[in-house]
Amino acid sequence: MDSLESGQKELKERVERTETKIDGITGQVASNTEQMKELRNEQQLIKQAVMETNESVKQLKTIQDSQHRIIELLSARSLEQESELRDLKRVK
Repeated sequence: MDSLESGQKELKERVERTETKIDGITGQVASNTEQMKELRNEQQLIKQAVMETNESVKQLKTIQDSQHRIIELLSARSLEQESELRDLKRVK
């Protein structure tokens, strides 16, 4: 009889340890789930920031292209005016 009681006691202790481990694992899974939700929220914020930055970069590129065309036009005009000035100096 002692052997049976001893076996039951040992089995009960093993079940309690297993339940304790399961409780710990369940808690960790809940914690991981919450962290995943937070990461997804942060990922959405980062994604939005990247999209906004991308749009700003596109706008800057458009402005830069426009400024480049203006600089080329002004450069051509400057060269033309220098040429005209040289021609006028020769005429004098």
